[in-house]
Amino acid sequence: MLRNDGGNANHFLEVLLIGAKSNRDGIGASLKLTSEGFVHIEQAKGGTSYMSASDPRIFFGLGKRTRIDSVEITGPSAHVDHLASIPIDRIIAVKEGVGTVPHLFPRVASR
Repeated sequence: MLRNDGGNANHFLEVLLIGAKSNRDGIGASLKLTSEGFVHIEQAKGGTSYMSASDPRIFFGLGKRTRIDSVEITGPSAHVDHLASIPIDRIIAVKEGVGTVPHLFPRVASR
């Protein structure tokens, strides 16, 4: 068991992809997050282990950064979604070709 004694002093963004033209989980999509001059690129992956499941959401640790300038998502179908004004410390759902969409996620306690 792990216990967090350090608190939650850093910021994050988590993205759940919903494919429309591409596969439904957006596997293979590339995500580029820009935050205060910092650029982080992640790829949506699937099939990480035999007979197990992994969280399909893509996690970005922002450290002390308090603003997200943009998120660019290039899906397997080559469609590109550009997102701006994304709040920090949130889990968002992004549908290919639509942008952010409402989705029920567990509530994350804010500071």
